[in-house]
Amino acid sequence: MNVHDILSSALKRPAPQVTPSTMLADIPGWDSVIVVRLMLAIEEAVGRELLESEIEAVTTVADVEKLLSSG
Repeated sequence: MNVHDILSSALKRPAPQVTPSTMLADIPGWDSVIVVRLMLAIEEAVGRELLESEIEAVTTVADVEKLLSSG
């Protein structure tokens, strides 16, 4: 699953155009519920539970991509 698919899943709508430097908080409609859905989707994609430190470090699209590639 790629970052656009993960974001769309978390948002429950098509994700807007983003770049690696896009701050997740700047995505229209971003809120704490979406953060939870995003983390669950990443965990499912990588097949493991994320560490608290990993979750806290996710602020940009690049951070999401990094977690997805960490599998």
